[in-house]
Amino acid sequence: QIEHHLWPNLSMLSYQKSAPMVREICQKHGVPYIQENVFARTKKTVDIMVGTSSMKWFPESYERSYLEADALVEVEKNQQVTKCN
Repeated sequence: QIEHHLWPNLSMLSYQKSAPMVREICQKHGVPYIQENVFARTKKTVDIMVGTSSMKWFPESYERSYLEADALVEVEKNQQVTKCN
């Protein structure tokens, strides 16, 4: 789950408590929030480890839109630096 990557030292109970907040933030920013039970996730992880499955890549459309947004932010930063100099 994404909560584990945000806060790796939290307890399972804290992950469950934080899930609604994380889900809302993902929805606000158009990021898919996928929730699976621990047994399904463990099976997928083992399948990847033994080579019977591969990892699902981040959808190209999402990646492209975020890269474009990052590029715009960098352009704006550079313009502000230029104005200050």
